[in-house]
Amino acid sequence: MTAIGDKKLNRWHLQIADRWIVQYNLYINDQRWGRILVRMCPYLPFSARVCLNQHHWLANRMREEGIDFQQCSNAFLRCGRPERLQELADALTAEDLSSCGQKWLTRFTPFLTERERQQAGCRHRLFEFCDNLIFRRRAALDKLGERLLDANRTIGQPNKITVIFGRKVTKQYRGKLQTEIEDMNLPNPVIRSHYRNGFIKQYVRDHMILRTEAASNNVTDYGVNKAIEHLPALRDKLSATNNNYLGIQQDILETFVDRGQLQRLAKPTITATGKRIPGLKLDNPRQLALMHALVRFAQIPPRQHLQHRRNLPARHCRPRLHC
Repeated sequence: MTAIGDKKLNRWHLQIADRWIVQYNLYINDQRWGRILVRMCPYLPFSARVCLNQHHWLANRMREEGIDFQQCSNAFLRCGRPERLQELADALTAEDLSSCGQKWLTRFTPFLTERERQQAGCRHRLFEFCDNLIFRRRAALDKLGERLLDANRTIGQPNKITVIFGRKVTKQYRGKLQTEIEDMNLPNPVIRSHYRNGFIKQYVRDHMILRTEAASNNVTDYGVNKAIEHLPALRDKLSATNNNYLGIQQDILETFVDRGQLQRLAKPTITATGKRIPGLKLDNPRQLALMHALVRFAQIPPRQHLQHRRNLPARHCRPRLHC
């Protein structure tokens, strides 16, 4: 903000203007939170961003309690007491975030009085919530990642976005509705689905982790106010968004072809008495028609569907047909 006015008349007013300014990034090792970042703007209204990492906070709490664990960046690969880890994570409150942020903002903006701080307050502008799936074998993660890159192209449709973010997409909606694959030049491309001022992204991290992150630059898009005391409600919203995203992906990837059931149908079966039962001939028109009828989500009688689908005579579609 710049001051516009007349020196002779001593009349002034503030006006917002675009300016190239210098911001200061301060990297701090907090006693309770570990490594944090405070970004300060030295110009009015002295905007600031405090970036805290809950994983570092949890690591410090577990060290205090003597819990054995292995941390990898923003994830815990191993924990001697996983139930206690979950309890500690749930115990984090908005007051923990606020006290740390206010402490360092007070330190780096000493020219503001206590009354001015109370009037300005601390607003929650950005929040990120992630889900980590840890794989034991990198080959399995690579295979899954390749399939997700191909399958996620349709997730950006309005009906999918409605399910993921739990918010209706109406005619009044303004914003991007699509899923993009970014950073193709990097070893680990990023899948990003957009909704209003937020997004959810997914990528491979540290060779073993499939990370899914929901983030927002305006939390009111999710029906949550910006004040930091609304953190529990926001955490629930973003957690549900991550779960919905993973659920849709599971529906896309969950097929009998991938799990080998279809191949096993063609192989012979040996009963407990040693009797050998031949497998199904999957290229047989009757078998193909039957399988198509079984997986068809429509209220159509099977016999009628078999006849119309494969143009089979009625005698070939008698009730004895089974599998």
